[in-house]
Amino acid sequence: MIYKAIICSRFQKVLNRYNQITIKFKRERWLSLFLVFLLSACNDLSGTNSFTGKFNYSGQVMGTSFTIKVESLPETIDAKRLKNDIRHCLDEIDTRMSTYREDSEISKFNRSKSTDWQPVTRSLYVVLQKAQQISQLTDGAFDITVGPLVNLWGFGPGSNNFQVPGNLQIKQRLNQIGYQSLILVDVPMAIKKLKPDIYIDLSALAKGFAVDQVAELLQAQGISDYMVEVGGEIRLKGKKAEGGLWQIAIEKPATEQRALQKV
Repeated sequence: MIYKAIICSRFQKVLNRYNQITIKFKRERWLSLFLVFLLSACNDLSGTNSFTGKFNYSGQVMGTSFTIKVESLPETIDAKRLKNDIRHCLDEIDTRMSTYREDSEISKFNRSKSTDWQPVTRSLYVVLQKAQQISQLTDGAFDITVGPLVNLWGFGPGSNNFQVPGNLQIKQRLNQIGYQSLILVDVPMAIKKLKPDIYIDLSALAKGFAVDQVAELLQAQGISDYMVEVGGEIRLKGKKAEGGLWQIAIEKPATEQRALQKV
């Protein structure tokens, strides 16, 4: 900042002198070019500070929306680079765990009828392992193999047919479900089906995992006041710029229109 002040101060003196001798040097272009160069230098110096202030970023991922808010971005962080880092983080999870992508790792596993071991990436394995632990603790009340029923009721990818299925349809799909039919091994990381029709739906965990990954990315860069939301899964830290608490709205469970239940 000191160098900037010195250069710009000298520029002002040169400019004053230039106004006095314009007639004398009107045919000599070197002085004009010098002044243009010096003015550009001052402008470049004034733009070297990184963006500071609020950071808002939203978009689509895993068949739903996401919103990230940072109330005060540190001077050392470039907003565009942070945005790219967040997008890369979310896209990586999307390519592993989203049933809304036909080319995702989990979609390829779901389409496969093989009962052989299939290698998986570490991030997917971590989430699958946690899911199986919860299934065991709840005696199957939580079960990521519930995908066939989710799709039957119209809540899966590419479906808007929200109708109550018949008992026979439900019974048929129940035969395809059971967390005990999904086996994991950690060395090397791999999974396999005991039933060819096992279909995994990670909607109950993948979004929360994405939220945690983005939050940890922010914290690693020294950001301590943020809100990260993916498909309704939320993680908060710190406060808003004004010092107030974050306010989160709970949506009213109404199908005819979107409305707030409580803040």
